[in-house]
Parts: sequence; C-alpha cells; structure tokens
Amino acid sequence: TLGLIGTTGNAIGGPPHLHFGIYTTNGAVNPLPYVNQTIKLADEIRASESSLNKIMRISSTGINMYEGPAITFPAVIKLPEGTLAEIIAATSSWYKVLLPDGRYGFVRNTSLNPIENPIKQIKLAINNLPLLDRPDTTAGQKDLLTQGQSIKVLGAFQDFWYISAGNEKGWIIKL
Repeated sequence: TLGLIGTTGNAIGGPPHLHFGIYTTNGAVNPLPYVNQTIKLADEIRASESSLNKIMRISSTGINMYEGPAITFPAVIKLPEGTLAEIIAATSSWYKVLLPDGRYGFVRNTSLNPIENPIKQIKLAINNLPLLDRPDTTAGQKDLLTQGQSIKVLGAFQDFWYISAGNEKGWIIKL
C-alpha cells in the first residue's frame, strides 16, 4: 500500500483523494519520473470464466500447482488425478485454485475437468458410513450412508472421496 484516500489536512471538506509525492533533502519533487510509465496490459483471459466459483477436479496424474500463474514460479505440490479444487480466479490460461485443506495456487486451465460426470459409481458394502462436510475425520457429519446405497465418486483429496449420494454431496473415507 502506497497510501490511503481521505479528507484530512487541506482536504477537509473536499472529496476524498490521495496526495502522492517524493521528498528529498531539497524538498518535494515531481514523483512521475520515479513511476514506471510503461503500462503493461493484462494478458487476455483464455480460461473459461464460467468455471469461476465452481469445484473442478484435476484431469490427469502429476499436475503441478504453482505459486503464480506460470511454470517459472515454484511448484507448491504435485496433484494426483481426481483432486478437487475450487476455482477462485482466472488469469491468462491459468486458474487460481483453493484446495480442500486451504492451500492456494495456480494450475493451467486445461488441467481441470468439471465434476458432473462421476469418476465411478459403487454400491456401499458397509453400513453407517459417515458423510462428512469436509475431508477430515473430525469434520461435521451430514448423514449416515447405508449398506447397498449407490454413490457416485466425483473427486478426491488425500484419503477421502467427494461423493454424491442421492441429493447429498460430501466426503467419505476412501473405500
């Protein structure tokens, strides 16, 4: 932050604004020569903006999540196929994603698929399987799944599957 707008000092009674200046031992000087005057336009967004605020899954094994939107940034983690990520922003051909454990990073837009089509469908062989609200054994329980119930696996994170069971979606321990 360089400064904040306000109405203090000689701005009292006027519209909020910001004074920006550079002061040397000889007094105030024009700050314009100190500012990069080359305006670089932002890259065109080639990632689908319709995916913003949606949950998607990693499309293949070994996709890197980076600290920034380019492979020149350090890789944060290698994501296994099926890993779920919430799309929170788009820039160029990259998405900024939020993982279920709270970590942020960037992945290429071509590395993600929608979760509408399940990875697989199974019938539960066990009874009273807790459906959780996040991938954590201490998470809140949304429901109890019953033996013979059909579920759709939509994605994964670590030792958990994100599933759809009827009208409910949530997390279960991988079977």
